[in-house]
Amino acid sequence: RTATARREQMRYWHELAEMGKWVCVVGMTLCIAGTVALCSLMPQPRAASVARAFAVAMWISHLLYPLIEASIVTGILRAACRNGSVDGILTVFPGLMDFLSVGVKTPEFLAWRVQRIVNEEEMLGQVFNANIPTMATKVAQGPPTSKLI
Repeated sequence: RTATARREQMRYWHELAEMGKWVCVVGMTLCIAGTVALCSLMPQPRAASVARAFAVAMWISHLLYPLIEASIVTGILRAACRNGSVDGILTVFPGLMDFLSVGVKTPEFLAWRVQRIVNEEEMLGQVFNANIPTMATKVAQGPPTSKLI
């Protein structure tokens, strides 16, 4: 086969795939419209209650619960900024203060940030455990390909 024949065959397959895509889109639209029309003319009570329960569950799990959780965490963090009244909660749930991924745009920046956190953790360990000899230094990830710090 020549390059021109292969190119023409590829164009034919592409046009065939495009036509098939639009046939599927139109068929799906007609099926959905037919289902909605049929259900609006002859509603089923059990199906309606299932649809209602599904909608309420989606509303609660995707909107209400995240808003309530975010409000509680925001309240705890604001209270922690003002006074020490929630120090016990932050001690039990340190993940509330986990801002590791905030402002991360590239994997390199995240690797740099994690390495800095590990270095600070190691330094704090040396400060507070001065009489304990230090082991090998921790590395946040495998051997670095380039100097991060």
